[in-house]
Amino acid sequence: MVTADELRSHMRRRRIVRFERTFERGYVHGYVAVVDVQPHRVVLREIDPDGEYCCDDDSYALREITRVDFGGSYEDALWLVGGDPPDRDPRRSGERVG
Repeated sequence: MVTADELRSHMRRRRIVRFERTFERGYVHGYVAVVDVQPHRVVLREIDPDGEYCCDDDSYALREITRVDFGGSYEDALWLVGGDPPDRDPRRSGERVG
């Protein structure tokens, strides 16, 4: 399990991470920007292979995140294309922005 302090440390250096959540019947993974880290929760925003961000943020309990990878060339390339996540626009919820 990842800790809030580890995520805060990585946020200062690299904004894009690969995360994984494991369930009884498998797992879900994706590339996301870490938007906010709270003591027991993390707020993430998905970025697609074209470097475009989803407008909606997803919040997860830290205990739900089973793996976080950072610092890879793919994560760095996504950040170079997409940059930091834009501010949310509630009028465009669900749309991709980039």
